[in-house]
Amino acid sequence: MRSWLESTPVREHDARSVLRFSAAEDSLRKLIASEGLATEDIMSFGRLNSFCFAQWYEPLVELMREPFIDPSVAEFFGPLVKEE
Repeated sequence: MRSWLESTPVREHDARSVLRFSAAEDSLRKLIASEGLATEDIMSFGRLNSFCFAQWYEPLVELMREPFIDPSVAEFFGPLVKEE
């Protein structure tokens, strides 16, 4: 699996694609901002991870206990999910 931390020419495009396909932008924004998460947010992380896997990337959000995103990965994705 590819890491989201490896800089490649298609990484940002792939990141935007998995966010759009999974409809997880708002949920990921809330996780990065340490806001409260609803059940729908947790479900969107499952879809998000599935799309990541389909594109040969590591899952984005750890779901073993509480949802967790690596701070370095959150730093990359933060600007992509910022509210406009």
